[in-house]
Amino acid sequence: MSSPAAPDRRIVIVGAGRMGQGIGSALASQGWQVTLVSRARKPMPEGLRLETDSGAAISATTLILIATPDDAIASVAAGLASSGVGPQHVVLHMSGLLDRSALAPLVNTGAALGSFHPLQTIVDPASAAHRLRGAYAGIEGEPRALAAGRALADALEMVPVQLDSGSKPLYHAGAVFAANYTTVLAGVAERLAVSAGIPKETAARLYAPLFIGAARNLADLGAVRALTGPIRRGDVDTVRAHLGALPAEISPLYRALGLAALELAIEAELPEPAGRSIRSILEESSMERGRRNISSGAPWEPTVGYSRAVRVGPYVHVAGTTGTDEQGRAVAADVYAQARHALGKISAALTEAGARLDQVVRTRIFVTDIDRWEEVGRAHGEVFGQVRPAATMVEVRRLIGPDILVEIEADAYVG
Repeated sequence: MSSPAAPDRRIVIVGAGRMGQGIGSALASQGWQVTLVSRARKPMPEGLRLETDSGAAISATTLILIATPDDAIASVAAGLASSGVGPQHVVLHMSGLLDRSALAPLVNTGAALGSFHPLQTIVDPASAAHRLRGAYAGIEGEPRALAAGRALADALEMVPVQLDSGSKPLYHAGAVFAANYTTVLAGVAERLAVSAGIPKETAARLYAPLFIGAARNLADLGAVRALTGPIRRGDVDTVRAHLGALPAEISPLYRALGLAALELAIEAELPEPAGRSIRSILEESSMERGRRNISSGAPWEPTVGYSRAVRVGPYVHVAGTTGTDEQGRAVAADVYAQARHALGKISAALTEAGARLDQVVRTRIFVTDIDRWEEVGRAHGEVFGQVRPAATMVEVRRLIGPDILVEIEADAYVG
């Protein structure tokens, strides 16, 4: 039987989710006395004690760790402030994004405030001790809080890294790139493998050894020296072939990551001519492959040199559209009917561009008689309803034909 924990190895963890249980189990395995606080009773791993009364729990310790979602930290801190927290206590929260200011309700208690963020994912609390060992922990706060953070890191066999309070959003964004977006990229790779004809069950495992190998190279060499692949080699033809094969919705991601990879390759001394060529193909294809012109088939489009609509990336711009037929004749003598017809043509152009009416964010309406704005407004309201795009209506002296009474433009964002 292990001996009772020393006073400085007692901790209360507020929040009994996976992270709270995982950290608690890892500390308990090192001889710490761990009490978890939760509103509801639930089964606890061996070595952990659960309390529903935070006041009773914190009276027996000087170290409190808040392991709740970010949006609950302030309310937990307010509860602790009325539960006996005082100058003898250190209170840390585990948010990767927020700094000590999230604990503002505790400022007047005199407790030392800070944050302790394990830079590791915990899915199974039972595996936490193993997964945390050797990982980094971001610590931030007042001097006593920093000392407590270092003690926690030592107990968990982690590597503490001190952060400036204002730097945490950038630090946390880096964590999202390293963990969450790596998983996203694995999903994209799996999708491409399936599109290449590989069975889904195989595609799900196909690239895992590559990810594992890349992670080992990163750990051993760092990002610049670990970079491999066509951009590192300056292989323009391969990059061009990739862009020619990728689905339209994925190629922007390839280009963005390719330009970021190019910066690493240049730092790794990629020859300048190769770097220029790679940048050219990535940036050129950003416009050329991302642009799509939509034609209505009107005979004057090539003469005037315009398109009914143009899509570039997520943006769709529909040109000035009138209530006219294929010969350019007004479909009716009243402005309401012309407006409805024009809006129908805009809807068709949006559909061809892969957009919808409910994605329209702005319309511009040109009328030859502003006194008839209510008729045009009624047509606009019937089409857009609760979409309610930003809209402008202005009077102009004349439009391209004497019988044309209204012309409408539309811009959409396909988010």
